[in-house]
Amino acid sequence: MHTIPLWLRAPRTGADACHRMRVPGGYESWWFDAEDQSGQTRVIANFSMGAPFARTYLKPYRRYRLRPTANLPPLPREHSQIEFEVIDGKRRFFSSTTTPLDVLDGADDGTGAGAFRFRQLPDETIQLEMDDGTGNSANLIFRTHVISPPRVIDLKTSDGFLHRWILSRPMCEVTGEVRTAANGPNPARVHTFSGRGYHDHRVGTGPLGLSAKRWLWGRVFIEDDRAIVFQLIRPRDGRVDDVQLLHVAGHEVEPVSAEAPQVSFGDRVRTWFVQPISFGEFLRLDRPRMLHYGAAYWMAFDAHITGRKDPAQALCIIAP
Repeated sequence: MHTIPLWLRAPRTGADACHRMRVPGGYESWWFDAEDQSGQTRVIANFSMGAPFARTYLKPYRRYRLRPTANLPPLPREHSQIEFEVIDGKRRFFSSTTTPLDVLDGADDGTGAGAFRFRQLPDETIQLEMDDGTGNSANLIFRTHVISPPRVIDLKTSDGFLHRWILSRPMCEVTGEVRTAANGPNPARVHTFSGRGYHDHRVGTGPLGLSAKRWLWGRVFIEDDRAIVFQLIRPRDGRVDDVQLLHVAGHEVEPVSAEAPQVSFGDRVRTWFVQPISFGEFLRLDRPRMLHYGAAYWMAFDAHITGRKDPAQALCIIAP
C-alpha cells in the first residue's frame, strides 16, 4: 500500500529547501532582514505557509481536531502570506499578499508569489526580489559566512509537535538596490544598498500558538561578522521557558553560556513599553519601537550587552 508523506523530513537540496509541509496546522517560513551601514535603511521580508499564531489558523485547527470528519483541516499552503517592509529613515512602507506560495527549490524561479521571490544562486548566495507595485522594491544579494552544516535547533514544547529553527544564514553581507516611493513632500529614492543581514528558516508540524503563551525572537548585530540571536518560548502550562541565546561569530554559532539565562519578559503588550526585557545579566532590551503588528509584532529595541559601552539595535518579533 502506497503512502503519501505529509512533509519531507530531510530535503536534499540544502538548508533552505522546502519541507513540503502538508500536515494540518503545520507551518514553514523563511525570514530575511537587512540594514545598511548607516542603520537608516532596513528591509524585512517574511515568506510563510501556515500561521502558527493567527486566530484565523488556530480556530479552524481546533474545530478540525474536535470533529475531524465534520471539518476540513487547515493546510499550510492555503494560509500563505508574504510580508514586505522597507524602512527609510522615518518613512515606512509595508505590503503583504496572501497568494499561495510557489516553492521551486534551486536556482530557478525560486520561492514566492508574483513579484515577491527569493532564490538560491549557483554561487550559494541568495537573491531576494520584492516589488509591491507602488514604487517600493528591493533587489538584494545575501552573501554568507557559510555555516556547514547549518545550526538546527528543535525547540522544547509539550504539544508533541516538531518545531525546528534552522539558522541557515544568520550573518550575511548584503548588497543591491532599494527603491522607495514618493511620500508627501519626500521624493522617490533609488539608492545602492550595502550592509549586513540575517536569514533563517522554520518548520513545524503543528501550530505553536496552541502550546506557547508567548514567543520572542530577535537578533542584534554587534560587529560586521558577529551577532547575538535569541529566542524564547513561554509555555501555557507553566513549565520552564525554553530559551536560546546564541553568539554568531564568522562560521561559528554557539550558546552564550552553558546554562540558559533567566528571562524577564512581561506577559502583556503594554509591559514591553515600560519594563525592559532582559536575558539574565547579559542582554537587556529597552526603548521599544513598533515596526508592524498583525498576528505578531515586529519591533526594534535598544540592546545593552554586557561588556559593550554603547547600545546596539535589536530587531525582534513577539507573538502575544
